[in-house]
Amino acid sequence: MDNLKSKRRTRAVNFRLSEEEFRELKRASAIRGARSLSDFARTAVWQMVTAGTTAEPAFHAGRLEDGLAQVQQQLSEIMGRLSACERYSKTEEPEAAGVKKRTA
Repeated sequence: MDNLKSKRRTRAVNFRLSEEEFRELKRASAIRGARSLSDFARTAVWQMVTAGTTAEPAFHAGRLEDGLAQVQQQLSEIMGRLSACERYSKTEEPEAAGVKKRTA
């Protein structure tokens, strides 16, 4: 990264983004305290180039949030089932605890 700061910049690269992509880029830039959006984008691209990877940048917050929402939903379902099991274990009438009685 020292290379980025020590060289004079004389070339420009332009690319278009959707509104959603632009919002995510601005958000990620702000979260990381970048000096500017250009500085953030340049650093992210440079890190990918020097790492020798074509993988998506780790700052793609939207996908991380979607994954987290799925985990939270699954955890909520698990907690609900545990709560039903706990109610079942404390009562002699499973239907009152919201648990259907199994028949053999």
